[in-house]
Amino acid sequence: MKIKELYIGGKKGCPPLRVSSMELIKGAGPKGEAHGKHQAGLWSAEDRMRLQPVKEQALCAKRFYANIIADSFDIPLSGGDILFAGNAVLQVAPEGKRCFGEECELFRSGIPCPLHSCRYLTVETGGVIAENDPITKEDRP
Repeated sequence: MKIKELYIGGKKGCPPLRVSSMELIKGAGPKGEAHGKHQAGLWSAEDRMRLQPVKEQALCAKRFYANIIADSFDIPLSGGDILFAGNAVLQVAPEGKRCFGEECELFRSGIPCPLHSCRYLTVETGGVIAENDPITKEDRP
């Protein structure tokens, strides 16, 4: 798995800015990030593409973006997993993207939401990550 794209959110209501690298601050997330209570979001490019045909129906697509887009999720991710990218160390949060439920047209129509695969990350060790950096997972004993 490697980093395909990176985004930092600026002012509310404005689209996130694509960057080629970003500094991650321990306990805070991307430097300059203006949104969210989570430190960073990780999502796969494949799942983001699956959102395109149903984007207008998906309430969360209007309210959410991920900071880190991976080329794939070719390694399974679980809460507590430790990830390495660039010189940063990240931990996968136990919960993923919250569903807006009945507020969302996509949910009401019964169409599976591709945002469920998004994972939140906490920054355990700050550092710089960049597009094309590999993302590796610490093996658990």
